Amino acid sequence: MFSAGATLFLAIIFAGVRPNVDLPGLLMILLTLFLTALGIISMMTAYAVRAPNRDVYQFTLFPINMILYFTSGAIYPIQGFPSWMRQIAIINPEAYAVHALRLLMYKSATLPAVLGDFAFLSVFTTIMLALATLAFRRGL
Repeated sequence: MFSAGATLFLAIIFAGVRPNVDLPGLLMILLTLFLTALGIISMMTAYAVRAPNRDVYQFTLFPINMILYFTSGAIYPIQGFPSWMRQIAIINPEAYAVHALRLLMYKSATLPAVLGDFAFLSVFTTIMLALATLAFRRGL
């Protein structure tokens, strides 16, 4: 979360990114970053605990991150994806985060516009936290 906030701050200062955000919008951006970061970290922690060894985890980490990144809609609109990539984007938490952040930063969206994204991210984060907790209990 800190790195995402720092990147946003640097983008505002050096790249000229000018988000159209008021205080409630800024708080919703921070909530989006928090839910996404906690959910992804929990997912990767659950996976790391259950991986048979460190090498397997490190070897498979890059492809997982690439799949999540490229199907998030951060570089190319999801509507232009082939159908199989759209199916991955439907369950990709990063796609919901990107959608919410775009609405909040550039369209001054209010809570009703991003409520679906927040709901998905909240459910995803809750499930991943539970899985990470269970994985740790079984791993110990």
